[in-house]
Amino acid sequence: MASIDENLKRRWNTREKNILLLVFLAFCADHALAFDWVIRPTLNIEETYSDNINQASDNKRSALVTEVSPGISLRSTSSINTFNLNYRMQGLYNAGGGSGLNINNQLQFNSKYQLLRNSLYMDSSSSISQQNISNRNLATDNLTGDSSSSTITTFNISPYWTPHLKGFADGLVRVSYDRISSDGGTSLSNTNSFSQNISLHSGRDFSRFTWSVAFNNRKSYYSEGDDVQFQNSSAELRTFLNRELSAFIRAGHSENQFQTTTDSNNNGFFYTAGGQWRPSARFSVQAGYGNNAFVTVNIMPIRRITWSTTYSNNDIGTNTGDRWQSSLRYNTRRSTWSFNYPS
Repeated sequence: MASIDENLKRRWNTREKNILLLVFLAFCADHALAFDWVIRPTLNIEETYSDNINQASDNKRSALVTEVSPGISLRSTSSINTFNLNYRMQGLYNAGGGSGLNINNQLQFNSKYQLLRNSLYMDSSSSISQQNISNRNLATDNLTGDSSSSTITTFNISPYWTPHLKGFADGLVRVSYDRISSDGGTSLSNTNSFSQNISLHSGRDFSRFTWSVAFNNRKSYYSEGDDVQFQNSSAELRTFLNRELSAFIRAGHSENQFQTTTDSNNNGFFYTAGGQWRPSARFSVQAGYGNNAFVTVNIMPIRRITWSTTYSNNDIGTNTGDRWQSSLRYNTRRSTWSFNYPS
């Protein structure tokens, strides 16, 4: 029993306990506000026999693995809040034929809160899962032991504001923090990312012309490898000449920092001027010329088929040079068929 207790202590690490504590505190806070909750406990019991539990080409080992996995599902929905949590504690005895007890925490959590009515919100999410890190395994089921998998923990929190300036403009201001971490037994990189997104577009007071401005910035810090940053700012002004024709001008700046084996990334200022012809809801052509140039054709020959193709030639951005993109989609009553190039 001593070896089992040591294994339990090793698997139940501080990081996972902290995440579960945060989830518990969020539950208590909402419960204090008298939200309606749907609580569903679960229990899964399985016996699995394998004649090659370690998936080896030689020295094969057979094993009978016992799984006992209790869990709980919490769900709450109101006019100002959504909360969804699914947690399972997977207990495996004799995984990998090791005659020991392995505990794997598995969590999926997301929530959305309205802090100020129709204005200020807070999104959050978290997960704990085991992912395959071995080329010889096709899937991760934890039955072969913990040598070919790593426990990955993710966390995200993102407050955002949606300003509405009467009929003049509507916008979005969002900041986000993301963390991805793995247990200490792997060479996978831990990542901390910070992002800011600001956008503003014309409101209902503008009819003959529209405008929009946007700024996006994301920087990721890696424990293994170089940091990367993607930053882009842009603005567009469009005027409608009639029901079928419109003209536009776009300009902005791109500043990206990341390692690449190609020369497809160029930083600097970009501009595009052009127009759109839309004679019907089933066909449109839009083209722009500048140091970032493009032509896009949208066709809907029948109601169930949509086809969009774009050719671009960009001097600035992450994908410079000549590029072709095409997307074909066919919808039936019970299925959707799609083709994308590049895939």
